[in-house]
Amino acid sequence: MAVAKYLGVVLLVLTVCVTTAASDGMTQRNIQVYQSLLDSLMKRLAAENCQISEISGLKHLVKRSLSAADDDYHLKLIQHDYNFLSDELQKCRAAKTPTLPAAIPKECLGAVNLTEDWRSNYTTGFSNPAAFNCDTKDMKQQGRPWFRFTSGAGNRLVDRCISPNSCGTHGPIWSDDTTPKLVGVVTPYRMYGSTGSNCKLFTFRASIIKCSDRVLDFVYCYEDIEYCPFGFCGMKDSM
Repeated sequence: MAVAKYLGVVLLVLTVCVTTAASDGMTQRNIQVYQSLLDSLMKRLAAENCQISEISGLKHLVKRSLSAADDDYHLKLIQHDYNFLSDELQKCRAAKTPTLPAAIPKECLGAVNLTEDWRSNYTTGFSNPAAFNCDTKDMKQQGRPWFRFTSGAGNRLVDRCISPNSCGTHGPIWSDDTTPKLVGVVTPYRMYGSTGSNCKLFTFRASIIKCSDRVLDFVYCYEDIEYCPFGFCGMKDSM
């Protein structure tokens, strides 16, 4: 009975020794693998001229890692260094990748330019053009194109009520609706036609798109009925 007990203890000790030896062997192999990976990673960083943050501390860790005894603690240290360097390489590459400009919405590329000086003339009368302008009719006949204000017409639709018989038309079209913040999003936009003493006697359906990150880069689309004589008033906004 005593012999059997003794043999059982011996067997248990041998099992522990074999298991420990196998575990140590696995740890040593893992350390060798990570040491090789670390060396390769350091070469890639140097080849890509990457500046590493906290480099003084990292060199210390790498030196300790590569010369450390083969145990679990130093395996974790090497793994830490490898993960840190991998992150640094990714950040370095991301910083060198040029940021491509956002695609310009197709509505902006094909927009019609309104350039006439009289669109931003708020003085009553219509000496120029020779007759009342009617954009609601013209836009409908042209297939309701997207349009923008530029040159003498300004850089946006006027944002306040304009007196009748201004901007080359009888009923000036304007809007105080909110303009979009996001680029390329078609947004409903209310326009108004002022006549007589009522600035919002007529409400017209329209849409607006922000074409770029520039503050006042908008195009518009008139979507309502033909109603003459009403025309778009422009303004030069300095925002």
